[in-house]
Amino acid sequence: MFVVVKLVSGAELVAEMTSSTETSIVLKNPLQVVYSSSSFGIPAVTVQKFCPFAKQEIYNFERIHVMCINEISDASVIYYKEAVESVSPGKETAKDSQMFSKLSKGSIVH
Repeated sequence: MFVVVKLVSGAELVAEMTSSTETSIVLKNPLQVVYSSSSFGIPAVTVQKFCPFAKQEIYNFERIHVMCINEISDASVIYYKEAVESVSPGKETAKDSQMFSKLSKGSIVH
């Protein structure tokens, strides 16, 4: 099931919920929703990896940290799947690869 999850921290995640119990939920490839507006004041919604530097795809959340869970629309599922594909390993740009290389060597990136 594909869901949007609102955490008590305020973070809003879109993900595939692979399991749910009374005490926890498991999300696969969670993407964090980011709200912004353009320089012209036009609202925009984008998504980014929940933990951008983590290799893992599966995250366990205790229900005490979850405010609500709602299933997303079919159109949103299509957008989510395309977004996950675009942030999957191997999809980095040359600049991303250079930055990650510097980070792994302990260099400071500006």
